[in-house]
Amino acid sequence: MKFKYCPICGNKLSLKELGDEGKIPYCNSCEQPYFDSFNTCVIVTMINGDKIALVKQDRISKRHWILIAGYMVEGETAEQTVLREVEEETGISVNECKYISSYFHERGDNLMLGFIAFVSDDEFSISSEIDEIKWFDIKDTEKYLKDGSIAYQHFCKVRNHLVL
Repeated sequence: MKFKYCPICGNKLSLKELGDEGKIPYCNSCEQPYFDSFNTCVIVTMINGDKIALVKQDRISKRHWILIAGYMVEGETAEQTVLREVEEETGISVNECKYISSYFHERGDNLMLGFIAFVSDDEFSISSEIDEIKWFDIKDTEKYLKDGSIAYQHFCKVRNHLVL
């Protein structure tokens, strides 16, 4: 969220130099700086043995497969979000999750926290958010993801963490 007006008094904000922070939206009336904020999400590579689950969501892309992802809700840790999102979208419980890297998704103004989620079940019970879900061999996964996408970048980092 980009601040243009003061949420307290409604006055238009100006940019003010604040030390090492640079120019920050500032309310001269309330003498208060407002730091722009963004949404935080998780992106998850769900692994079962030598298989990775990829999903299709037609509202995002009809051509490319993507990884499981979802927004953090207030009061949740990133790890709790991973567990919730994987179970909501796939019907499968996570045995273990591990943080890998973060990514900024400029188009959505989102900070995406990338995880690996290890599961032992392989039967999906998909949510209405998902149009299709399949298991793919880890060695073939790269060709199904959009080159350069955050899903692609995250998969490449995950692959480097795995012993194949």
